[in-house]
Amino acid sequence: MIDELEQLKRLLWEEWDPIGVNDMPDAEGEYDSYAHQVFQMLNQGRSKADMLAYLEWVETEYIGLGLCGRSPAIVDRVFEIHRSAK
Repeated sequence: MIDELEQLKRLLWEEWDPIGVNDMPDAEGEYDSYAHQVFQMLNQGRSKADMLAYLEWVETEYIGLGLCGRSPAIVDRVFEIHRSAK
C-alpha cells in the first residue's frame, strides 16, 4: 500500500494541479513541498478550514493565480486519505 505522504503527493499532482503542469513529465514533483506541508498540518491536527486556507493561499499569494476551484474537494480527499491511513 502506498503511504500517506505519497498518496498526498499524487493527489496534489493529479487532481489539484493549479498551474496545469501534470501533463509534463519534467514537472513531476512540482507540488511535493505542498504535500509535505499538508502532511505536517494533518499530523498537527489542523482543521479542514486551515487546510483550505493553506491551499488557497498557495494558489493566490504564493503562486499568484486565481483560485482553481478544486481546493475544497481536495481538502475532503486529503482528510479521507488521512483517515484511511490510520
